[in-house]
Parts: sequence; structure tokens; C-alpha cells
Amino acid sequence: VYRFYKVFKKSIGMFMYYLAIFLPVIGANIFLANCIWSPYIESLSTWGNSLYWVLLSIQHAIDVRALQRTMGAWSMFYIVYTYVIVFAFFVNAFLAIVVYAYFEVELTESSNPRFNSWNRDQWMDWALWGGVYKKLQGKEPGSSKRISAADEEEKGEDSESEEEDD
Repeated sequence: VYRFYKVFKKSIGMFMYYLAIFLPVIGANIFLANCIWSPYIESLSTWGNSLYWVLLSIQHAIDVRALQRTMGAWSMFYIVYTYVIVFAFFVNAFLAIVVYAYFEVELTESSNPRFNSWNRDQWMDWALWGGVYKKLQGKEPGSSKRISAADEEEKGEDSESEEEDD
């Protein structure tokens, strides 16, 4: 839960900066659609409807044929511009921000890999039935536990006290 919170926090911070770039591009798309097709297509006749149209275009739910019938050359330019600029770069960048934040948190906030990996005995204890594990390893099932940082510190303190006794 802590890592999720850190990823969310970093993502939201980066989203705010990214929106400073993304919103003007969407605004330009709204302006372009409204200026070209407002006299011809009713759903693009007002700024609010144009905003709705552009948001629908992000979901690929617009009637491209209506654009083509009214202004053929401009519709091809608009569709290519919208696809390349908005879909290929800007919408996918939101995913890239989340992935970047995840890997940043994973690298900086993760614990020591030595404590997160299992040794052979721990894998055998997990994978084998109790009786089989006892016969193969000579230990009670469940006896191998994960090494924790506290156990590691205790070992370090024990070895230091032994060195002092010598």
C-alpha cells in the first residue's frame, strides 16, 4: 500500500506538469474543429459541443464520414493531426508517466534484494510436503523462515560481541 501511495503521489505531481502541455494541445484541437466545421456540422457548432467531440475522438467514437463529406481536405489534415499528436504522443504519455513513477519508486523505495530472495532450503520447505521435506532436509516443515533485517542485525551484533571476547 505504501508503494502504491508513493507511485500515485509521484504520478499526480508529474501529471500536473504534463497537463500544462496537454491542455493547450487539446484546446487547439477544439479550436481547429470548431473553426472548420461549425457552419457545416451541428455537433461542432458550439465550443461545448466541440469539446465533447474532441473528447469522443480520443475514444475513436466520432463520425469521420461527416467530416469528410463537408470539408474533404481539411478532414484528412485534422484526422492525421489528431491521430499523430494526440493519440500517438499525448495520450500514451499518461501511461508512460505512471510506468516511470512505478519504476522510480521500485528502485528507490524497495528493500534489500538479499532479504527478498529465498535460499534453496526455503524453496524446498515451500515446495515439498512436510514429510518429504523432513526426510530430505532432516528439519521440521516450516523451520526455514525468511531472513529479515532484524535477524541479520542480531547476527551482526553476535559476531561483534564474539570478536570483542577474542
